[in-house]
Amino acid sequence: MRSRNADNGGTTILCSGFCICLGRPRSFARLEKLRHYIEGILHLMSQDSDSRFGWRLCGILVLGLLIFASLLLPPQLEDMRTGHWEIEHFLAYLMAVPIICLGWPRPFLVAITLIPAAALLEVLQCLRPDHSPNFFAALSSMVGVLVGALVAALIILVLEQIFSRRTNDDRRAEPSHTGEA
Repeated sequence: MRSRNADNGGTTILCSGFCICLGRPRSFARLEKLRHYIEGILHLMSQDSDSRFGWRLCGILVLGLLIFASLLLPPQLEDMRTGHWEIEHFLAYLMAVPIICLGWPRPFLVAITLIPAAALLEVLQCLRPDHSPNFFAALSSMVGVLVGALVAALIILVLEQIFSRRTNDDRRAEPSHTGEA
């Protein structure tokens, strides 16, 4: 008995309780999900999108988390970390910059703003007796900001290329109204 499978466009053969699926492999379904995810990100990053406010709010929350982790984290939670504070500072800023750039899609302007902020947060740790400022921690934070800005710039560039290619394909598919009969 054969039946058309609507999920993946293939043909499913039911034979004595076993199901054999012919057609598109599972990886194609994952690629479709990835394509829909990228289209959603493209829509969210478009200039006419109302959701930029939401991404900016997420960026502000990420900045708040960075400030909390730098200045207000209790010593008990600091002991639970990995012990490699250089890597932790680097990864924190590396992950924060692309999130912030979804709201403010100018990665190098974000980097120019976050580099002094990272240094300032490290200097402000001298105000707490249980925290100690460290030059290498500030340096690893700044490197994380720069690498994060490069990653965000690359992501924005690739997404803009995909978006412009998609809009050009949509324009070609529309019939032209030149008045010729």
